[in-house]
Order: sequence, then C-alpha cells, then structure tokens
Amino acid sequence: MPYLGGMQKWMGVWMAVAAATGWGSLSGQISLPCDFESTPTTADFTDFDGGVAAVVPNPAPDAVNPSAQVAQIVRNPGALWAGSYLTLATPAEFGAEAGLRMNVWSPESDIFVRLKFESDMGFVELDAWLVEAGAWTELNWDFSNMASGVHDRLVFMFDVGTEGDGSANSTFYFDDLAWYDAEGDAAQPQLPLTWDDAEVHPYAYGFAGSAAWVAADPVDASNNVLEVLKTDLALDYSGVVLTNRNGLAEPIAFSSEDQTVTARVWAPDVGLPILMKLENKDDPSVFVQTLATTNIPAAWDTLTFDFAQPTEGSPAWSPTATYDLPVVFFNFGWNGALFGPLTFRIDDVATTAQPVGVVEHTGRLAHFGEGRIQLFPAPAAASPVRVYNAAGQPCLEVPGTPAVFELRGLATGVYIVQWMDAHGTPHATRTYVP
Repeated sequence: MPYLGGMQKWMGVWMAVAAATGWGSLSGQISLPCDFESTPTTADFTDFDGGVAAVVPNPAPDAVNPSAQVAQIVRNPGALWAGSYLTLATPAEFGAEAGLRMNVWSPESDIFVRLKFESDMGFVELDAWLVEAGAWTELNWDFSNMASGVHDRLVFMFDVGTEGDGSANSTFYFDDLAWYDAEGDAAQPQLPLTWDDAEVHPYAYGFAGSAAWVAADPVDASNNVLEVLKTDLALDYSGVVLTNRNGLAEPIAFSSEDQTVTARVWAPDVGLPILMKLENKDDPSVFVQTLATTNIPAAWDTLTFDFAQPTEGSPAWSPTATYDLPVVFFNFGWNGALFGPLTFRIDDVATTAQPVGVVEHTGRLAHFGEGRIQLFPAPAAASPVRVYNAAGQPCLEVPGTPAVFELRGLATGVYIVQWMDAHGTPHATRTYVP
C-alpha cells in the first residue's frame, strides 16, 4: 500500500496505545452493515484513552437519519485520539465493496473523523473531513487495495488532534455503517487530470492532516478543480493522492527526452514549496519526486515538475519504472501548526507532451450516441480536429470537419480533442470513449 510508512508515522504522532488500555479484550462480535437498532449494543464497544461509547436515542432525527437508536462517543479529557472500537466477527474483506459509509452528527464543523481497521498484524486507517455541524451527514471512506482479511477491530475516532472535555461539544453520534462499491461504474482517470468528466472517477484523498474534495474553480465556476485544505493539524509531509487507491488507468508516459509534468496550482502565497511524487501503486518503494515553488499569490499559476531533477533522497527517474500514483504535498516540509490552515487548488495535471499543456480547456462537446460528437465553438472549416490519447499521442485527425462527426476505431479510454474556431482561437476538451 502507498504511504504505509507515512501512515505509521502519522499514527505514531497521534496514537500510542499501550497494552494497558485493554485492546486485547473481546466484547460482542459484530458484522456489517449495522444500525444500532438491535445490535451493536453499548456492551459491544471497547473504550480507550478518554473515549466513552454508548447506544442512545437519536438526538436529532431528520430525513438523512430518522433512526430511533444511534451510537454516541463522548470524548473526555485524555488523549488526542480518544475513541472506541467494535470487534468484528471476521476480519474485514476489502473486496468488490471496499468503501465504508456512515452517518455522522457532530456539534463541531471542520473536523477529521478517522476510521481504522486494526489487528495484532497492524492497521489501516483513513480520515474523512466533516464540514457541517448540527446535522446528520453521510461520510465515506475508500479502503480499496488495502490489506484484506487481516483486521478485525473497527476503531472510531472523532475530532482527531484535539483533547475532549466531556461536554456537549465533545459528544459525537454515528449510525448506519454499510459497505458500498467505492469504484462504481466510473472509469479510472488518466493524465491529464481535470476533474471535469462525470464518467471518470473523481476521488482523491488527503492524508496526515490534509483534506481534499472537488470544487468549482474560483475564477471560472464552470470548471471543476481539486481543492485541498492543509489544516492546522497537518504534519510536515501532509498531502493528497490525486486519484483513488487504484491509481491511474495507465502509467504516466514520459519520453526519453522529457520527464516533466505541468499542473495549474492556486496557492495562497508565493514561495511555497510544492512537492510532486510519482509512485507505483503496487510498490511504494518505486517512486520519484521533485519540487516546484509557487510564484503568484491567490491566483492560478502553471508549475513545472521536472523529474529528471529529483529532490535529495529520491531515486532517479527510471525509464523502466511504472509510475501510476501521483501525490502532491502542498507547502511541503512545514506543518499546519506553524502556518495555520491553508487552501490550495490544483487542475490540469499533464505531461508536457499532452495538448492540455498547450491550450486551455476552453471548448466543450456534446455526445449523440455511437461515438458521434459535436464541438462548441464550431471548428473552422479549414482547420482539422485532432484527437490525442492520454499519453499525448495523436490518434485521429478529421479534416474539413462536419458539424457532427464520429470517433472511429478508438479503444476505451480518455482522449483530448483539440481544434481551432473560425476566429483562430485554439480549444481543447476531454472526452471518454466507452
């Protein structure tokens, strides 16, 4: 798994549970899904380090969660990771349904909710960022590609990184735990990454104190970007993986002459270090990383990451390595406690061979079934439409373009369509061929 070492360090900072906590004892053994109407009960929880769990009446029934019974955790003075756990009847299987969803009610907004599966063999954990307070909200965690059939304890930790005081502001509720298909029917993304295609999986995930979600571009509301909050709890190596845990559909295609990736980055200040790391999703020991620095405050800036010039301690770029998991560390080397919360955005991540690095995604297209598309604005009659694959290789050229034409003979995947309108303005957009 990528980031196992980093995750262990992250947990080492926030969680040092000793044997004295009684984590080896067993209460009832639970199977998912569960909703606390009959099971689990209060007796099924094992508390640790100031957390106290109970099954109680729903304090705020609404349309999202009208259930009569829910689980409650009160965080009393104690550790920053106080919580409680359930012992599962069998170790968690992260198979076809590797996502876990749960309804959460919190008195505080903007907190991390951590779910952790653990056993004597180790652990896997993920944080979800809760934005809304005082309402039931569904949160999701994607455990795809994590160690399966190993961990039989499900640990709940709310507002990780702060100490509870036992008051109403330290009392959290949760309900309706269920597995779901985290991948769904969406295709895995390929470079260029733009977060605009509804048919491509949009999921990205933060770690070590960063949270990430898809949001509207602050400059162009019609454009989607990835927004990243580096919280005041973030560690110096906090960052975000730009895909879900299955990585890119195809490895990043570099040439022997050019090993650069460009990305549009929106940063709150100049001079902030941005580290990009390319991993092999199946072997995190295979990676290369390099650094760029922000130049423009509170505006979009195109940064170039040259992997022919790796940072100190990074392996050199290898033409035989497979790089299919892109990771970005914003304000790398500085923790959130020093700088406070910082918001970053990223879009149009591409190799320089790809046309997205040449023109902006200013165009759009409409599908008419059976591979037929129409471009807006209309291409100039004398200008061909060119189609490139995700590696930036030309796949199709349509001269004397009609109003509607067909994408013929293309394999399933993501493609860039590039053209020029009647005013001589270049345009590009992305499409997916099923």
